[in-house]
Amino acid sequence: RDKALKVLDRGNELLPNDIYPYVSVMLYQYGYTQRCIFYIEDYFNVGTPEAEKHGVEMANKMLDGFVELFNWYNNADEKTMKFHADDITYDWIFCGSFLKSVNGKDQALNARFKDIKMDKLIDFTCKQYQDKIRNVIANNLEDQRAIGDVFQGLQQMLNIAQLTGNANAAAKISQFADGQINLINQVSPQFGSYLKEFLYGTSLSDSGEEETADAA
Repeated sequence: RDKALKVLDRGNELLPNDIYPYVSVMLYQYGYTQRCIFYIEDYFNVGTPEAEKHGVEMANKMLDGFVELFNWYNNADEKTMKFHADDITYDWIFCGSFLKSVNGKDQALNARFKDIKMDKLIDFTCKQYQDKIRNVIANNLEDQRAIGDVFQGLQQMLNIAQLTGNANAAAKISQFADGQINLINQVSPQFGSYLKEFLYGTSLSDSGEEETADAA
């Protein structure tokens, strides 16, 4: 275990966050962001207090990156966000993956999740999703996979909103999703029912603490 920790620490010495940021902001570098999430998990998997401490330190730096990135988007104009539309899709995915990986590892780290601002970014992403869904509905749901991808993205956004404790964001995402499901129900009630179960069933099962809090 001591040797494993030394190997992990050596990797961070060779590629520190201030030289090669854990949170990459360009599409072709996203593989590195995912590997950094795995790297944090490796620290926790070592299973010693010292390794956990180093994992939390790396996680805090990575969270700094997501906070900075999402806050930048939240203050950007629509033209800028449209230019980064493909990047934004992956930013949601990897932010959600990161939060789920480190959730519950450290109380102070969890308390910082709320620093991620996303309200304007949610509005932009939902508008992008709405256009995709309307195009598929106009073609009698021939491309159901495209709508499935949209709802997978909505599920990711909903999980992030829940993990960050942003009730307003979660409500906004749910309201948008319900509206889209109602439109899909007019063409295929069966498909609409499946999407609703997929969105709420999976997101809530992955966020047991939020489900318990809501019940209370």
